[in-house]
Amino acid sequence: MSEPRARKVRLARRIVLAPDMTAPAALAAAAEEGLRQLVANEASARLGIDVEGVHQMRVGLRRLKVALSLANKLDLAPERDALKAELDWIGDVLGRARDLDVFIADTLEPLRARHAKEASLARLHRVARAAREAAYAALRETLDSPRYAAARQRLGAWIAVLESATGSAPRQPSLGEIAVALLDKRDRRLRRFALKRGWHSKAELHALRLHAKKLRYTAAFFASLFPRKSTKAFIAAVSELQDVLGLAHDSEVARHVLAALGTRPAPDAPPRGTWRRADALVEGWHLVKSADVAQRIEPAWLAVKNAKRFW
Repeated sequence: MSEPRARKVRLARRIVLAPDMTAPAALAAAAEEGLRQLVANEASARLGIDVEGVHQMRVGLRRLKVALSLANKLDLAPERDALKAELDWIGDVLGRARDLDVFIADTLEPLRARHAKEASLARLHRVARAAREAAYAALRETLDSPRYAAARQRLGAWIAVLESATGSAPRQPSLGEIAVALLDKRDRRLRRFALKRGWHSKAELHALRLHAKKLRYTAAFFASLFPRKSTKAFIAAVSELQDVLGLAHDSEVARHVLAALGTRPAPDAPPRGTWRRADALVEGWHLVKSADVAQRIEPAWLAVKNAKRFW
């Protein structure tokens, strides 16, 4: 039997909005692109050969979540809770596969390259790969399920409703006005949290990352309404902050993966028995990375703080 070939992944495409578009039309364009990206990467994700398949499905899913969140604020998502529940369900299944992809590629494989004769790492690698195979099997089962098919249909139906919305209110705010209001809101929340709370604890790091992520996705959504030169620098600064905070988050994900693999009963508990050596090596790896990340957070935040707002 021949080896399965990796399927080509579909990368995110820039959403182009026009100032004269209605809010429903803009949201429909974004949601439709997100759904297309989700569906187009199913074949690659099923095979599990190229980790980008799952990653790009998650990118499409995030676009759908952003569109749904914005639609909810504009009262354009009557089934918001039901649709969000389906997106969260799909996201959880994709997330389990993605976490193991990242843990194996970014932690275990570099560690094994440095400690080629360490038996406990070899064992952990085998267990992690088996867990990854199980996660991808669960993903394939999800993609083949009637619930997933129904979720796709419901998302398509919601997008069709957005496309046909006429906006019966006497005067709806323009797309530019909506963009400015939402960007102001996201920006204020990020600034307020960074200046008042900071990033001294795990909870604060996580919350700051979420604020940066929301601002980045909102800015990217509305970017085509503004001059590209002015949006590019701001989005790059926010993206760098989000990426740096994401590296800090990776160490927490690694601890949760280790807990799921059975090296410890809980993320903050000590490792058990024969796993102790491999667990300590993983922990040390992330402590070194965390020290580097800690030095990068403040410069990344200052770059966002001082970046010129484009709206």
